[in-house]
Amino acid sequence: FLDAASWNLPLAYDGVHFSERAHLLFADRLEEHLNRMKFQLDWEEEEARRREMEAEGEAE
Repeated sequence: FLDAASWNLPLAYDGVHFSERAHLLFADRLEEHLNRMKFQLDWEEEEARRREMEAEGEAE
């Protein structure tokens, strides 16, 4: 889940749409968020592999 409303991005003159700068900020922050998610998934996969290898070692 990503709550971009908390980022307080600047709006365009109409008060509804993002300004040009806000689009850039949104893209940067979204990229950061997705990278954190990917890191978390990679870490969880690595932990699962480690546990599996440990379990296989104990079974021998």
